[in-house]
Amino acid sequence: MPHSDSILPGATLDILPHDPSVLAHSSDEYCHIKLPRNQEVIDRIIGYLKNN
Repeated sequence: MPHSDSILPGATLDILPHDPSVLAHSSDEYCHIKLPRNQEVIDRIIGYLKNN
C-alpha cells in the first residue's frame, strides 16, 4: 500500500521482513495474497493502532 494511501496516522514506510534472511526459506509468506495473515504484518499494524 502506498504510504500516501495509508489511513493510519503516523504510519511510516516499513520494509518487511525485518530480517531479510527469512526470504530465503519463506518468501511466499510475503506475497500480496498472504500479507494480511502474515504475523509480522499483523504485529506492525497493531503497533500502529496502539500508537507504538
